[in-house]
Amino acid sequence: MKTDIHSHLLPSIDDGCKDIDDSLKALDQAKKAGVRNIICTPHVNCYKKQDKEKIHELYERLKIEANKRNINLFLGNEVLLTNDMIELLKQDMVFSLADTKYLLVEFKRNENRPFEDIVSLLDEVIDLGYKVILAHPEYYSNYRSISKMKILKQQGILLQMDATSILRKYHSRQVVHFTKKILKEKLIDFISSDIHQTEERNYKNYLRCYRKMKRRYGKKQVTKLFENDSIIEEKLS
Repeated sequence: MKTDIHSHLLPSIDDGCKDIDDSLKALDQAKKAGVRNIICTPHVNCYKKQDKEKIHELYERLKIEANKRNINLFLGNEVLLTNDMIELLKQDMVFSLADTKYLLVEFKRNENRPFEDIVSLLDEVIDLGYKVILAHPEYYSNYRSISKMKILKQQGILLQMDATSILRKYHSRQVVHFTKKILKEKLIDFISSDIHQTEERNYKNYLRCYRKMKRRYGKKQVTKLFENDSIIEEKLS
């Protein structure tokens, strides 16, 4: 059974599913893809404080529909790394993943601050007691370096790859090439859908990626990446 820790399933809250019909269609696709656990991770950044009450209400409604499909739904956020992010965390304005100490963090796609500053800011997040997961490191063109990824891993950062990142149809040669490199180095901890219910990011392509990777890398490695239940296990412990 697959576990998806990064999804934009909640309707009309960010750039993910547009409405409830979009969300239900995605859940049906997820069931066909063999997904058992999904964490909803709407975007949050320092420029606009999210309405936690509204998000929780949408989540509870969708959770009922997920249960009908034998899918366990959990709540979290995808948090943009900024200097003001620390204050949001201190003010409890952010959902951690499934109410654990795991926190899904992303950079701006064109982020170009010195890597040392990135490391320092992530250290501040860790000092608050969080276990940081970096979303889709393959997307950040200014940090596509195995040595940089290894520095993050040594810092205790976990890495989450998007499923579609090995599908050349949807990504540049640079993204696909770096994705293959970090997989070869076994630096990835999770593979997730990052579903937005678009042509590119949906559970049909998530399943396509799973099958492709299973052929290329073998069942053992792929199972580990798609079925990493460390967050769910911490939630239930």
